[in-house]
Amino acid sequence: MARPKDQYLAERRAQILAAAATRFARDGFHRTSMQDVIGEAGLSPGAVYRYFRSKDEIIEAIATDAMGVVADAVEQGLAEHQPLPAIAASLPGLLAGIDQAETRIRLAVQVWAEVQRNPSLAEHLGSSVAHILTTLSSRITQAQTDGHADRDLNPDD
Repeated sequence: MARPKDQYLAERRAQILAAAATRFARDGFHRTSMQDVIGEAGLSPGAVYRYFRSKDEIIEAIATDAMGVVADAVEQGLAEHQPLPAIAASLPGLLAGIDQAETRIRLAVQVWAEVQRNPSLAEHLGSSVAHILTTLSSRITQAQTDGHADRDLNPDD
């Protein structure tokens, strides 16, 4: 169980990310400043900078959190031995259930474009995607072993 202080810190972080997502969705990453995010969050600059040193860190956190939802869903589905099509079919519903789902899904296009400009974001998202692909590859290998998938398939493909 989270301690009250930990819960408060998590809620404040979520407040900042929600405010940033709102501004980014409305004005785009490059037209939104840290001052805009601070104003949208209704916090002092010190409160926001306690959690994030830059706008790029906020963008990275939004993207990483969304990828975490996907990774968790894939891992849970695989742990429960769900078929891969069922796991894939469940992802849109899971994404729709996250805070500000519509806003954050619209931000996904901006995030993937930002990967071309931001090496740190590219590294974090690349690691997240690689983790998901490795997990899926392991599941396909297991399905081959269990006789539920064609043994001629290359799981890494």
